[in-house]
Amino acid sequence: MDNNNLPVINLHEFVDWVEADPSNRSFKVDFNGWEYGRRLSVWVYNSKLKESQYVTRVDEINLEERAKEKKMKQFEALKAEFEGVNNG
Repeated sequence: MDNNNLPVINLHEFVDWVEADPSNRSFKVDFNGWEYGRRLSVWVYNSKLKESQYVTRVDEINLEERAKEKKMKQFEALKAEFEGVNNG
């Protein structure tokens, strides 16, 4: 099997990332075989933020920003919904 097109993933970095907040963080290595183009990645999850992401390096993790963006979208949707109620 030719593994030249698979990324090199340093799992020690992900272990360190989890150990910085072990009650909220976790990761899982995910390999999609030939059917999906042989993709190797790491799924990271933060239970406090209720946010996850696929990455290949720890420095790609941006769960806090993703959670903030999601909350902002929810806020804007609620704001639009209730502004219509107050004006109508």
